[in-house]
Amino acid sequence: MKNKNVEALKYEEKCLKQLKNDLLMQGYPQESFHSPLHLKPIYCDLLISNPDTNEPLIYFEIKTKEGMINGWRYYQKCKSKIYNALFYLVYLDDSDNLKLVKMYPNMPSSKFLDFVHGNYTSSLPLYQEIVKEQVILKTENEKKSIKKKKDLFSTWCNGITLAIVILFILELLGAFKWTLERIIIVGLISFIPVLPLFAEIQIGDYKFKRKKQD
Repeated sequence: MKNKNVEALKYEEKCLKQLKNDLLMQGYPQESFHSPLHLKPIYCDLLISNPDTNEPLIYFEIKTKEGMINGWRYYQKCKSKIYNALFYLVYLDDSDNLKLVKMYPNMPSSKFLDFVHGNYTSSLPLYQEIVKEQVILKTENEKKSIKKKKDLFSTWCNGITLAIVILFILELLGAFKWTLERIIIVGLISFIPVLPLFAEIQIGDYKFKRKKQD
């Protein structure tokens, strides 16, 4: 068992050394390397981050060729936490050549195994290209998030307006009567559900801030 652990460690070190050399040759800055990385729920043997923003760019996980399917299963579990970063599984073939398989969220296991059995190697993006791509993706996601909030807020406001108009009509018909308590209740019902859409709200001398999520 001890010999197997030593062999596994030597294998990982060999892969990692070749991988780092290839990345350095392609212009990846040394300060962007983090190895290994334990950041629940994600573990990887090497993380490439943007030194200016500390945001992850690429996750690398080293496996043996026989253990690559376990790497595929692991990716399926953690892919929702990777966000805008890339994820590669890495192994050495029978000739000690470094092989990389870029993972995609919808990649079936059959296609993945075809890549592994055929010793397919995914190409690595240039460092500047991946930094630029991540900035574009982040901007697009922020725009989508803002639009979603605006649409939700607009829909809610229209619904509340319609409900208030109906209540006024019911009052004219004698089926409903406005009281101070009902006005407060309607105000709270109108206001509370949209609170998560705002980062900060000030009412008089009181300021309420939404807690930032990690």
